[in-house]
Amino acid sequence: MKPTLSQSAPHIRRGRTTSAVMLDVLIALVPPAVAAVYVFGTRALLLLTVTMAGCAAAQWLCLALRKGGEFDGSALVTGALLALSLPVGTPLWAGAAAGIFAIAVIK
Repeated sequence: MKPTLSQSAPHIRRGRTTSAVMLDVLIALVPPAVAAVYVFGTRALLLLTVTMAGCAAAQWLCLALRKGGEFDGSALVTGALLALSLPVGTPLWAGAAAGIFAIAVIK
C-alpha cells in the first residue's frame, strides 16, 4: 500500500515571497490596462496612475505609522484592480480617495 499524504493544503510548497506573487499579478494586469488605455484614452491611464499612487502612499503611511512591515506590492495590485473596475469618467479625487480608503481602512 502506498503512503498517503497527511499534510494540510496546500500540499506543494514553493519558496515564493508575497512580493514575487504581487509582481506576477501586476504583470498579468498589464494587458487589461493597455486595453483600457487603447479603448478609453489617456484618461484611463491617468485614473490608473492616481489610484495606484493613492494606494501606495496609504500603504507607506500605514507602514510608517506601525513602524514595521514590508511594502510587498499588494497596494499596487489593489490600486490597479480598483482603477480597472471604476468607470473612466470617475473623478480623479474619488479614485484616489477610494484607494486610500481601501488600504488604510479595509486592509
